[in-house]
Amino acid sequence: MRYIDVIPQIRHDMFLARIVMSDYDVEEEMAIRITARRDDGAYMTKTIVYPEKDVEYNGEILVYFFGMSRSMVAQMVGLRINGVEVYTENTLVDDNNTARYSDSLTRYPKVEKPNNIKLDFEVVGTNNPKVLRVVDESEWGILVNRPAVIEVKGPDMESAVSYYLGKNQLNIFTSVTLGYTCDKYEYENLPDGVYEITIKGSPSTYTFTRHYLKTDILRLNIDKVWARTNVLCDYVDDDLIEKIKKVEYIVAVAEANMRLGNIETAEELIEKANKLLYIINNCADCGCDV
Repeated sequence: MRYIDVIPQIRHDMFLARIVMSDYDVEEEMAIRITARRDDGAYMTKTIVYPEKDVEYNGEILVYFFGMSRSMVAQMVGLRINGVEVYTENTLVDDNNTARYSDSLTRYPKVEKPNNIKLDFEVVGTNNPKVLRVVDESEWGILVNRPAVIEVKGPDMESAVSYYLGKNQLNIFTSVTLGYTCDKYEYENLPDGVYEITIKGSPSTYTFTRHYLKTDILRLNIDKVWARTNVLCDYVDDDLIEKIKKVEYIVAVAEANMRLGNIETAEELIEKANKLLYIINNCADCGCDV
């Protein structure tokens, strides 16, 4: 099985797509059609056929698109091989070829000092249950022009999923890209819980892992209860407010434990917060204590 990876990059003031293959000894011709866009609205589609006398493979095939400046951003938005649409996850093109591409937003990398390599990233909170946003803040040094990957293992996932990392860029994940749903057009809420996120350089001895506690669904449900308190009315349900404060307190303690690396404690506290919120919403007269 041949694996084909298409990776965006900027070289010599040009946005380009790098085609990298695990086996470049191709017997039958492949028509590779790539579509890219720039943030000023420019679109361009290019098709190459490999093998062909004008297309050489020296560890990679370079397909050039736009001229770039430091204020511009570009990305690949579509890939077809022999007429088969390829996605950002591994796509079976035929019996011999599996392909994928990176749709990361791509801009000029910041100036790197060759000997400075420090991998780091942050998860950006959005209060949106449908997305997970990871911004790479690494210093890549001599690895800056080599591909890197990001691995994400969410709650109830047996194994992590891997994608190309957009270096020093925002990387966005959904229920589709993380494999929670199969319909590529239907994004569902990502589950709350602990996400294990790892970035790896080339070679993979350069690696960095961080755990992130996602609580967007829980916080949305807390907001809905807060909205029921009717603080603008003459009658304010002080008992309900105190119950919500208790849930908020448990969530804050869970997040504190997460920052301190107490992952199991954080998970147990979030589970408790969800149970208490269920009691608030469903056991008004059942005698349960919050």
